[in-house]
Amino acid sequence: MLLILLGLTAAAGSAQAPQEKFATVFGAKVRYVEAGDASKPTVILIHGLGGSTDSSWPLTIGGLSGQYHVIGIDLLGFGKSDKPFINYRIDLFVDLLDKFMAETKIEKACFIGNSMGGWIAVNFAAKYPAKAHKLVLVDAGGYAPPPGFDFGTLALNMNPSTREGIRQGAKLLFANPAFYSSDAAIDAMMAARIAANDGYAIQTMIRNAQYANEYFDETVKKLKLPVLVAWGKQDGITPLVIGEKLHQDIAGSELAVFDQAGHFPQVEKAAEFNKKVLEFLAK
Repeated sequence: MLLILLGLTAAAGSAQAPQEKFATVFGAKVRYVEAGDASKPTVILIHGLGGSTDSSWPLTIGGLSGQYHVIGIDLLGFGKSDKPFINYRIDLFVDLLDKFMAETKIEKACFIGNSMGGWIAVNFAAKYPAKAHKLVLVDAGGYAPPPGFDFGTLALNMNPSTREGIRQGAKLLFANPAFYSSDAAIDAMMAARIAANDGYAIQTMIRNAQYANEYFDETVKKLKLPVLVAWGKQDGITPLVIGEKLHQDIAGSELAVFDQAGHFPQVEKAAEFNKKVLEFLAK
């Protein structure tokens, strides 16, 4: 959700090396990565808050692109896409995704969303049901927080600007201590966090989460498409109880729990994650 993952290659396991491309959406430059045969069914990957295609999906792209046409999009305000000073909201990204599909001539797709990306995917499928075939919700956010929720602490955790902030955030995000146990890893993450230049988008998203009525508490109960809820058992940001609630609220959904994985099971348990997603998509 917030840290650039290190030492991963987007081409890992891929039958075809991903291609970096750009689309113009609402006059803005939106970067995306494309891999696989365009004649095959399309899978669109949506990263979370403070993430990007490169940080969230390198092993997923490689794992799925042999059988699917895979697209990883950098949302506006993140990754290598433009970062305008606008009012970032979930529904902005829903509109962005719809226009992006029109610009890239994609009529229908399966969506895999991690964290905030899952929130976007649910709202998109609810608004444009004819354009969504299946959903995979990976450690997704989107339920309204309880009264008195501390948005200030959330802002510090999601947009850290100190070494200690990076380390504490990583402990919440990853089950494997290798991601945060060394000073070198923390320094590299700190440098990546600064280079990401997405702090404004993160802060406005968190601010709007207090006021914008875009939570999906009731929306998920009305979904009429196949849904896989995929969760890291040791997630300290969106605990497993949230995934279990999603599974209960979405009629006919499947639940896959990955042990020894945190907020990014697609990274920490990539092989198991890809296998389960491929099985789900093939049904």
